[in-house]
Amino acid sequence: MNVPLNVKDLAEHGLIIIGAADPAFNGTVSALQKNKPSPALEAVRPFSVLIKNTGRRAAIAFVLKWELMEADGKVHTETNQYFTNWSLMGRGTSEPGGNIIHPNAAWFLVPGFGMEVGSPGFVDDPKLTDYLNRRGVQLAQYTNVTVSLDGVFFDDGEFVGPNTTGFFEKVGAIRDATWDLRREIKDRITGGKSPEEVLSHVAEIAKGPRVRLGRNSTGADYYSYYKQLEAENLLRVRSKSGNDKAVEHAVEPLRRTWLNLRKHPRG
Repeated sequence: MNVPLNVKDLAEHGLIIIGAADPAFNGTVSALQKNKPSPALEAVRPFSVLIKNTGRRAAIAFVLKWELMEADGKVHTETNQYFTNWSLMGRGTSEPGGNIIHPNAAWFLVPGFGMEVGSPGFVDDPKLTDYLNRRGVQLAQYTNVTVSLDGVFFDDGEFVGPNTTGFFEKVGAIRDATWDLRREIKDRITGGKSPEEVLSHVAEIAKGPRVRLGRNSTGADYYSYYKQLEAENLLRVRSKSGNDKAVEHAVEPLRRTWLNLRKHPRG
């Protein structure tokens, strides 16, 4: 298939989008394939892009907006968000894992999926292969693709991009929810509450009404969802290690300097 693919990247900030028709695409993706044939990759290739980081800062959160046009001109829009919460919490970018585009690295992306080029498992993971094959069939109905890098947070907290998806506000809400719950725990301990009493408060948050995140979710929705998610995570720590360890796990990140999230003055 030869599907026209239009890109809107942030080259001025060091992040470029490379489409499958670009000669640079094949050479970079060969590392992902490990020189093995990959029918799954071929199934999604017309709708694939690479994001390459040519700058000096790591991207720790980013969002792609895909505008997929059908033959009748109808456009279906998807947004795919990637973020690394522990980097927002001041732990840097040197730990393995996370959704980080390091300097000189590249990510392979299709609507609904992304991974760093060179990551293990692309060729050998049956579940991933099955997913990409099915995704290729779904995407085959589209005749034109526009992919936009709508927002990026760098490892110093600076945000760039048009932000038409509200990504800046959503990531800020995630960071604030994580901070606020941990701060509440610390304040209650400082105020004389026992670990058991504090974690009873956490359990109440975890049992609260469940927010469903979707395309039209607001920053407030993200705040509620991730505060509840953090509460559930802390309860799992309590179940495994006890009350005291769970409280220590909660307050330890507050000793670090968290990122100051801010927009680039020129967007």
